[in-house]
Amino acid sequence: MVILEPLVYLVSLVLKLWHLLLAQVLHLPASLSWTLSVLLLVITIRSSILYFAFQQFISNRKSANLRPRLLEIRDYYSRHIDPSAPTYANFASKQLRENQGVKTSTLLVPALVQIPVIMGLVSMLRQMLLSAAAPGQPATHGVGFISREEVSQFLKATFFGQPLPAYLNMRADRFVALGITYSDLFRVVAPAIVAAAIFTGLNIVISSRRLARTLDYSNRVSVFLSRFMLAMIIFAPFSILFFGFVGPTAVALIIYWVFNNFWTLSQNLYLTRYIEKNYPLSDNFKAMQDLQKQQYNEARSEKKSLARSKRRMIATSILTPLRAKEAKAAYEAEKSERMQRRQAKKAQEQAQAMKIAQFRWAVGQMRPGAQDSLPSLTGGVPLHDGNVPYLPGVQKAREEMLKKQQKAQSTPRALLIASYLARSAGSGAKNKLRQATKKQPSKWKRFRE
Repeated sequence: MVILEPLVYLVSLVLKLWHLLLAQVLHLPASLSWTLSVLLLVITIRSSILYFAFQQFISNRKSANLRPRLLEIRDYYSRHIDPSAPTYANFASKQLRENQGVKTSTLLVPALVQIPVIMGLVSMLRQMLLSAAAPGQPATHGVGFISREEVSQFLKATFFGQPLPAYLNMRADRFVALGITYSDLFRVVAPAIVAAAIFTGLNIVISSRRLARTLDYSNRVSVFLSRFMLAMIIFAPFSILFFGFVGPTAVALIIYWVFNNFWTLSQNLYLTRYIEKNYPLSDNFKAMQDLQKQQYNEARSEKKSLARSKRRMIATSILTPLRAKEAKAAYEAEKSERMQRRQAKKAQEQAQAMKIAQFRWAVGQMRPGAQDSLPSLTGGVPLHDGNVPYLPGVQKAREEMLKKQQKAQSTPRALLIASYLARSAGSGAKNKLRQATKKQPSKWKRFRE
């Protein structure tokens, strides 16, 4: 694939540099130098992202310990009648993360580096195999930064007597051309594939246990990811076993799997112990997680109870048709009671949010001088710009608003007029679409109008 060509050049460059060092400087045999180059490729890639992996562990633990304080900020500003309260909440949360050194930009770096390297290695090995006119023959062209002669050397390199490009699912004529047998290749490759699968399973177990300690039970995405990782404990090792024994997985790629997964296992064990020792979970976080877990378990138990009632109704209707009406009535009554509780809770939350929104709208319509004596929902905090006490995020929000005003003043008038006309046209299109579909505006918009 053309899209993988830059990755092939990147992987081939690293391999070639290590091969030149081992073969030309240390004078190692060509076969041994190419085999060691694959191992050194793992060391090079994993060492380059070691700092980001370390920061990823620390940022995850710091984020977990900050979660109670972030929840307090969100609850505080959600009940505040200041029209700029949502902006203050965003800046307060951002400022708190910056002060604690939480770096969200490092969370995706390890995956964004390792996955392309594996894709580039697989594509490079495939091109090397296709570069020879026939198995056991020299290459007809180079691959990436590796020349034709070097590709021919790589095709002849071995690992415990087995060629690096060989794989278990080859045709019989390829085994004959390479001068090896299936049984000899199996004895070398099978233990390596099993080891790679075991290391992968252990890595996922460690990661899932670490995730469970900081799991946010109030977030559905986090709960889904925790369940997904539990499923991957079985699926991922079997995938490696399948592709290793059935797929065209070359010996060189299996070596990369084993050494890379062993590196990950050692790194996970060390960093997990380091994080638990130097960044332990706070008591506030543990109390908050216990409460969220209790609420999650109660909601899950209620859902399971309703599912059991449905299965009981179906079984009763099949086994004793005379009691089908009674069983259905009992199930509908339990379902209706659950729906009423959920709707009552949702209506209460919506009513509170509407009340706060109405207060914010009313405050926004008042003159600044009339807001001095207006109490807030959190205990009489004056809202006038000259009297507002320091709140997390307020100062930074005002600085950002001042920057926007200065930017608007420095923007050419023609551009401002064009931007206004574009927004007006977009608003007009929305109104026309609403009229065509006869969609009613929201309750809050009707109140505002």
